[in-house]
Amino acid sequence: AYAYNNEDIYIYDLTTGKNEPLQGAAEEGVIETMPAWNSNGSKIAFVHTTTGISDTVGTALDIPCDIWVISSAGGSATMLPGASGLGFNYYPAYSPDGKWLAFVHHTDGTTTDDDPNADVYIIPAEGGLPRAVSNTNDDNGDTMPTWSKDSTKVMFSSRDCGNQYDIFFAGVSSDGMVSQPQLMSEISDTEAFEYLTKE
Repeated sequence: AYAYNNEDIYIYDLTTGKNEPLQGAAEEGVIETMPAWNSNGSKIAFVHTTTGISDTVGTALDIPCDIWVISSAGGSATMLPGASGLGFNYYPAYSPDGKWLAFVHHTDGTTTDDDPNADVYIIPAEGGLPRAVSNTNDDNGDTMPTWSKDSTKVMFSSRDCGNQYDIFFAGVSSDGMVSQPQLMSEISDTEAFEYLTKE
């Protein structure tokens, strides 16, 4: 799944070579971008808004946007509760176990590109109350979440250590409780490898 021209979601079939827009996520006059598959391939989360691609920052959006969900076979897309309706919501990332969706959110910023107000949150995959993963009491810009293979940790990029991006991670329990974020470089290479590769 990919965003064509940052405006429509397309599906490229690696087996057949078929390449076509995803019905329900390629609507005229609507921006649909940043697609993310869920763990079993049945759904795709994506960013949805009506206008606002910045001419100066490539494909960045400069207007509030929401995360929507659609069947990977196409159909009717719907807003994801907890990741829509308020401010900027983008960079969706499903956990491998299918329980959670991480995303970036802010209400005071102005862009989906390198915004200092950005923070990482998680919600249940079907929607729900957002829970902060990153430190929401600063303006260091936390972004681009990804998951460990066992779905117990969220990694994200942050400028908490000064004006450069470093990788942080936070633990996520089975019931969605989030631990205090840690700088990845403060743990050993062996531990870091285990977090990223543990089944």
